[in-house]
Amino acid sequence: VGEKSNKVGDILVTLSDYYEKEAENRLNKISQTIEPIIIIFISLVVMLVVLSIFVPMFGMMDQIMEV
Repeated sequence: VGEKSNKVGDILVTLSDYYEKEAENRLNKISQTIEPIIIIFISLVVMLVVLSIFVPMFGMMDQIMEV
């Protein structure tokens, strides 16, 4: 169609715009799907660090209170 109307360049620009928007939409959907998973993972790591600090502290407090 583009060759017959001598507008191959215009059609290619239109197609490139379309596929660029499609790629952006898919990347946005993927990032929206991954964000909650990353937040849960980071919160689990933070919880592990906090527990690894507080559990020994509470153990030492119990030993101090027993004396």
